[in-house]
Amino acid sequence: MIKDKSHIYSSHFTSGIAGGSRSIELLAPAKNLECGIAAIDHGADAIYIGASRFGARQSAGNSVEDIGKLCEYAHRYGVTVHVTINTIIYDEELEETLA
Repeated sequence: MIKDKSHIYSSHFTSGIAGGSRSIELLAPAKNLECGIAAIDHGADAIYIGASRFGARQSAGNSVEDIGKLCEYAHRYGVTVHVTINTIIYDEELEETLA
């Protein structure tokens, strides 16, 4: 398992783009907590995960607690976690979404 990313070939690459360089990030999907940890252990720079509502992956049923555990684990290794919301949220759902 790759956890200490300083000892591996960096997954960040740079490419010359008209007078500058751009860093490429390895972004991996995480169906659930276990998949997120596996992605981190295998070198992902960032991961995305859906919550139990308001996402295309809501069937995975990721609880706020599991997402919190994933964030704690990811941040130990400098990995970013993106929580996705990719459905239409109506005004009456906004307060619950932000909770």
